[in-house]
Amino acid sequence: MARILSKKSVGIKPVYDIEVKDNHNFVANGIVVHNCTQAGAQKLFKRAKPQSIMDLATLTSIYRPGPLSAKVDNIYVRAKRNPESVDYGHPLIKEVLEPSYGCIVFQEQAMALCHVVAGIPKLELNKIRKMMKPGGSSGDNVEKAKALKDRFINGAIENGVDRSIAEDLYEKILFFAGYGFNASHAVSYSINSYYCAWLLTYYKTEWLTAYLEASSSKPEKLAKALSEVKRLGFKVSRADVNYSEREWACINGDTFVPSFASCKGLGDAAIDELMASRPYKKLEDVFWNEDGSWKPSKLNKSGISALIKLRAFESLDWRSKFENYRQFHDVVVDHWNEIKKVLKRDPNRGKNRFNELAMEMTGTPDWSLAEIIDNSMNLLGTVNLESLMAEDLKENLAARDIRCIDEYDGEDIDWGLLLKADKKMTRNKKPYLLLHVMGKNGSRERVFCWNSPADGILKANSLVALQLSKSDFGFATRWRKIVELRSR
Repeated sequence: MARILSKKSVGIKPVYDIEVKDNHNFVANGIVVHNCTQAGAQKLFKRAKPQSIMDLATLTSIYRPGPLSAKVDNIYVRAKRNPESVDYGHPLIKEVLEPSYGCIVFQEQAMALCHVVAGIPKLELNKIRKMMKPGGSSGDNVEKAKALKDRFINGAIENGVDRSIAEDLYEKILFFAGYGFNASHAVSYSINSYYCAWLLTYYKTEWLTAYLEASSSKPEKLAKALSEVKRLGFKVSRADVNYSEREWACINGDTFVPSFASCKGLGDAAIDELMASRPYKKLEDVFWNEDGSWKPSKLNKSGISALIKLRAFESLDWRSKFENYRQFHDVVVDHWNEIKKVLKRDPNRGKNRFNELAMEMTGTPDWSLAEIIDNSMNLLGTVNLESLMAEDLKENLAARDIRCIDEYDGEDIDWGLLLKADKKMTRNKKPYLLLHVMGKNGSRERVFCWNSPADGILKANSLVALQLSKSDFGFATRWRKIVELRSR
């Protein structure tokens, strides 16, 4: 490696048991629920120990910037641990806020307080709901809320609530308008999350397989799904002619294999033919019948090309015939028609011509890193960066605790795939480079590279280590703080 720089549900298993047992994330509709993937959210769930869907909905609503800044999380956890300590001030208030232990969490609770405590008719509550919806100026929302103050307090007093308690409650509602969340959404969201968390805990591989399959059609979602799968301790291999299925599959209990259907160039008929002839013990099993005739029929040239470009023959001893995948591709795909013509004239000659071409093309250079990346991006929509790295490089990076750019957690050295480097000029006409760097989960980041010479060039599609810092403007590094890494 190059130099490295210096209401409660009955019969539902407590949600926290799942969370604590395997420390999994909640997943909904094929997408990992965002606020449960963060360490802070997971700590909150463990502290609060949710035991019902309402608890779960409340926590997902609390773990947002507004409630957190108001310390609602601490208030809620203390109250939930000791419900007898909560002073509601009046039975009418308790009627509304008891499910959330005295905390105003949902828009519907604010509306219910206006009706139950202050006697405001239900027909007018929708105006209050709209007032709390995102959009419009916050100043307008505050003014509308202030206009309700006298009516709310007078109505609460008529219902037997002390003025001081009514005023304090109104101020809480007013503050709540800044971060209110919709309960109907939170509850349905949390039901999905609970079901998915249960599946992920007790049917892990089946759930993750479905998650990957659901994400396959969109590269960004697939990249994120792959990152989650790896974070949970699983491996991800290349597509393989012997192991891939029509959908994503898990082999050996710990390795996920891309589906044939996710590979561009492979149609349904080709996949059926490919799978029907398995297992393949040697390379000739893919291309030749026992009588020496050509085997592929539905699996055409574009399908074979895709499989070779994805390097999907690792379960076969293809190296006994070819030095590398580029030679493999050039012999089979580039001479496809020639081999089939020879077969028509003389069936016994076809396999011999195949072998002759392999010998004639000995010494063909392998695909470059850029070409391998292009092949993967074009055919799968993503690339497994770690599969491009030599084992000693990965071990060296791990030993030095050098993480990938998508794991950035403070100024340090990180690695990533440099997709391209655009030359730019500052307002003062000083040159710099705008780097486009991809992390191993498929995320793409812009990095400003300062102090680059006017003729400075960085090779596209190369693995690099960078000394990174981050500000409100994004990532930044310096020309002398970038090193290219050996890829294979």
